[in-house]
Amino acid sequence: MDNTLLKSRLEELLADAGFPINPQYLEVVVPHEKYHDFCILLKTSHDLLFDYLISLTAVDWNDHFMIVCHITSTRYRHTLIVKTRLDDRAEPLVETVSDIWSVAVVFGFNPERIGDWHPTKKRIEPNENIILLRNPLTIHLQQNGNKKYYKRVSF
Repeated sequence: MDNTLLKSRLEELLADAGFPINPQYLEVVVPHEKYHDFCILLKTSHDLLFDYLISLTAVDWNDHFMIVCHITSTRYRHTLIVKTRLDDRAEPLVETVSDIWSVAVVFGFNPERIGDWHPTKKRIEPNENIILLRNPLTIHLQQNGNKKYYKRVSF
């Protein structure tokens, strides 16, 4: 599916989505209230099947935060950038996508950990005490002067 067809399909799913111009990948900006439900549709729609989360990050602009999610379909080979804007800097809130793409809970792609670097908060809290690693070790994270310790888990 080329970007023109993909864009028209996404417009059917969410009429109030915005599509900024990007020369490489199709971008869609969704309201943060519809972000989680829209991501579920992207993964479960049989003609889209965005089944792999490439990256997840938060961008701190001066007046807002932007959550940026790169996803791809391994079946159809199309890639999409999904963004949502958080205007409330005092109490930014967005639902996690870790229940949609399991790779989101791996350290480095973890939306719950965005709050350590950016003051975003989340609505759904999976178990933050366990990080799966190939070799058992303990990770120490510094947050606001307090250390957080994560359990050891091995395969």
